Amino acid sequence: MRGRVEVDLKILKRNAESIKTLLGGKTKIFWVVKADAYGHGIAGVCKQLAFADGFCVATLEEGLIVRQSTHSPVLILGKTDFNEKKECVNSDISLSVWDEKDLTDLICITDNMNKCIGVHIAVNTGMNRIGVKEEKSLYKLINAIKSSSKIQIKGVFSHLFDGENDCACQKQRERFLAFCSQFNEGVIKHLSATQKSTDGNFAFDGVRVGLGLYGYGISRVQPCMSVFGEVVCVNRLVKGESVGYGGKFVANEECLVATLSLGYADGISRKRSGGEVLIRGKRRKIVGSICMDFCFALVDGLVKVGDEVVFMGKQGGQTITAEDIAEWEQTIPYEVLTKNKRLPIIYKL
Repeated sequence: MRGRVEVDLKILKRNAESIKTLLGGKTKIFWVVKADAYGHGIAGVCKQLAFADGFCVATLEEGLIVRQSTHSPVLILGKTDFNEKKECVNSDISLSVWDEKDLTDLICITDNMNKCIGVHIAVNTGMNRIGVKEEKSLYKLINAIKSSSKIQIKGVFSHLFDGENDCACQKQRERFLAFCSQFNEGVIKHLSATQKSTDGNFAFDGVRVGLGLYGYGISRVQPCMSVFGEVVCVNRLVKGESVGYGGKFVANEECLVATLSLGYADGISRKRSGGEVLIRGKRRKIVGSICMDFCFALVDGLVKVGDEVVFMGKQGGQTITAEDIAEWEQTIPYEVLTKNKRLPIIYKL
């Protein structure tokens, strides 16, 4: 095995319980498991949280996987076409709607079926990504939905575009409240961003929690994913020799360079050169260009072929987190967690 992703399910469940405690038990939590549960494996994660208040996904394919694992509510946050909407009705998966075309499709589908479907209306409070932007448009959409006995408004939601900007968040909150005034008490209202998900001012009836479940962005949670590879070769370089494509690293003195079993096709970004891995409990600098299937690290004489390499996780008292990697790659932890490829996921119970 060239490498693997390990997910500690005990930590995952502990994170979920910590978040529930922070919210006090009154707010419904919809766990966000899109993008294969942020790289943690959607089926494995949902089985551990099978009795959740609900789950949020981005696609029908993800929704169907969740539905196989749980009877809890499932909401697709993204856009769906006509045939996908029909499958959602069949599988009891709720849909996000925000324009008349969504509604026209659903009316056409449900008129010919003996089933109802729940919808959550997306409203645009400032992200300007999806959602109804004007209150008049929302009023028309609500009334059109009410004209159908087979379409039920289950929720209304929006998304904070900068959870660290208190002023911007407050403006979006006020805008959201204005939209919410058009809904009855039974409609679940959820306005989310990781940084505000445990803030009572933004909890409303429910919150969508993604990154926090996996150990980042919220207090009292821990990362539950680790990424491992192995040393496949150790080369001794003399002064002036280089390693990898383009000779990006040139030895200025005799040194040992280990070839590691993962590359950019496995999710190790080329921008990670200059970052670190853990081998034999020590931090080792990644050097040279990241190859498709391999990368390189400076090591000492203790490192041998077959040694385990920690690309993310703990070893010998040292830790590399998705936040560390995001800093090296000039990106965000979300991208780091979701881009592991070709690697099997192993669950620790």
